Amino acid sequence: RGLGAAKDQDKEESAPPEDCGRSLSDWLPEHADGDVASTRQLLSQLGVWEQMAAAGNTPDDMLNRPTTRFLHRVVVAIKHATGYPAGVLEDWPGPADAKLEFVQQVWDGIAITLGLQDMEFKASEVLRCTNRKQTRRLLQLLAIAAAKERRDWKRPPRRSPSQTAAKLDLPLAPLQAPPGPQHNEDAATSICWH
Repeated sequence: RGLGAAKDQDKEESAPPEDCGRSLSDWLPEHADGDVASTRQLLSQLGVWEQMAAAGNTPDDMLNRPTTRFLHRVVVAIKHATGYPAGVLEDWPGPADAKLEFVQQVWDGIAITLGLQDMEFKASEVLRCTNRKQTRRLLQLLAIAAAKERRDWKRPPRRSPSQTAAKLDLPLAPLQAPPGPQHNEDAATSICWH
């Protein structure tokens, strides 16, 4: 089933589905449904609404009629919060071709992150605002991908050698040059500081 398979109807969905209260880390790509309440909740978990000042518009107002500019603002807010999607420029793309390229670049990053390369996506429908549900689903998938990237790249805090040695109950000897020639460019070093 493609991302743009269902066209919007006059009546927008606003009733929260039963999984609307689900944690972002529990969402899977197949849960993305384009629902207004679910999209609002997912974006809230990434702090998007705190980063976006909207003149008199509520999150539901913006999600009921998501524009390309709104999509861009959400992408930038998520990028500031999580670092994802990398490589997406934060400047507003001016001409229509640049906007289309921006939407496609966002989708391509999501597709790679979530393994959705075979899913149909029509960036032109998002750009022309002809399929609002697809745009909200794109935002949901963006939130899921950002959370996945953040979770996958989380690493334990680095420890200093003395902290590691103390935890392992090892004596810490000062680094000394081995006996013999002082510098040999062909010799491999046994210490790696990554």
